[in-house]
Amino acid sequence: MKKLRRFLTVLLFINFSWGMATGMEPLNFWLVMANGTAVIGLAVDEMEERRWKH
Repeated sequence: MKKLRRFLTVLLFINFSWGMATGMEPLNFWLVMANGTAVIGLAVDEMEERRWKH
């Protein structure tokens, strides 16, 4: 899961940078929002797993 979150974070950064350079089109905006939501969801899931392991 950590590798997937890292990959999605890098993809989010690239997509956001590309959107800012080209003038954030609606499709790019929604891709950034969906990707950001996935990254946050994975981070929360990892925190929950760590909390219940101890």
